Amino acid sequence: MLYNRNPELSEIIVSDTYANKSSKYNRILWIDAFKAIGINLVIIGHLPISGNFYNFIFIFHMYAFFFIAGVVSKYNKETKYKDVILKNIEQLYIPYITFALVWIIFNRLWHMFGLLYTGQLSSNLNDEIMYFGKALIAVLFGTDSVLGVHIGPAWFLIALFVVKTIYSFFQRVFNDNIILLGSIAVLLFLCGYILNNKNILPFSIVPAMTSFLFYFLGDLLKAHFSPFIKMKMKYKFLIFILCILTCISCSVWAGSTVLLIQNSLPENIFAVLIGAISGIVALITISVLCSEIYCFKKIYSFIGQNSLIIMGIHSPIRVIMLFVLSKINITMVQNFITWAFTLLLSIPVCIFLNRKLPVLVGKKKIGSKCQTIAFDVCNVKHSNTNLQ
Repeated sequence: MLYNRNPELSEIIVSDTYANKSSKYNRILWIDAFKAIGINLVIIGHLPISGNFYNFIFIFHMYAFFFIAGVVSKYNKETKYKDVILKNIEQLYIPYITFALVWIIFNRLWHMFGLLYTGQLSSNLNDEIMYFGKALIAVLFGTDSVLGVHIGPAWFLIALFVVKTIYSFFQRVFNDNIILLGSIAVLLFLCGYILNNKNILPFSIVPAMTSFLFYFLGDLLKAHFSPFIKMKMKYKFLIFILCILTCISCSVWAGSTVLLIQNSLPENIFAVLIGAISGIVALITISVLCSEIYCFKKIYSFIGQNSLIIMGIHSPIRVIMLFVLSKINITMVQNFITWAFTLLLSIPVCIFLNRKLPVLVGKKKIGSKCQTIAFDVCNVKHSNTNLQ
């Protein structure tokens, strides 16, 4: 199946409608696998790891989500820009508010539990009112660490909201001219680098600046995956090995960690660019290879479809699991068990939110079924057409 920037052809890149029980659900499996592997990297990246492995994951894993969002993006010049903004609010801003509040409330309750656990808890209503006042400002400001309050992984959703909204604006201004869009993407990336370690703007705008380039690359390349997908397995495996080695080398060459949440980037811009792109290509390659293992389809398809929810809820589960397993002195064992249970415990939460509170996580109900409208799924008409 071929991706194409033409709206008529791009309508068939993903078919994931749940309008009636008899419709067949066709999905592009490698995209599900891409998001499933990506969200696992997010969970692993938040475990107590350090050193080169930590730098390796962080040099590309969040840029990869902006890239895949560009791949599944759809442009229709006849759609009013107001409607685009409203859709982005449904898909991203409402889930951002949901998961930011979940993390902030959990973080405070966990802090109080820690004080109670150590016998240091002293109730002060004024302190609690002050904290939640700061938390409200932090959520509205849309940037992590404002007034000492962290919004957690939700920063990604507000950053993607900014990227998608601005990108759609420039598509209309430049009539979807790829050269002009690319120029804006490069300019914003450089501006984001100029503001390195200065996350001073609301709504995670500064991290969104450098991420805009990868969203553009996803949109640009979505019409050109077919030859790669049809490539022989041995060549895909070779590309994967070369890209992984390149990404590892660049993560060492960069000299420090890419922390998009704080817009803290290594000074070596070339190491970041090459490392991020090679990491994304490696992720595409392993995702295509995984999609050919049909027996795992249901697993990575579910995780991929629910990657937004898992991104929003995994941190509280992870924190609790690390506390429960704190007596295990072998870090690798502790991390493995924490990762496995974080993923497993996310499943019932995903099912509950999809069925009972879909609007809060970027989804809507059609009849008795739940239809995904979040960034990680593109809703389109069902088609039996196969483009070569």
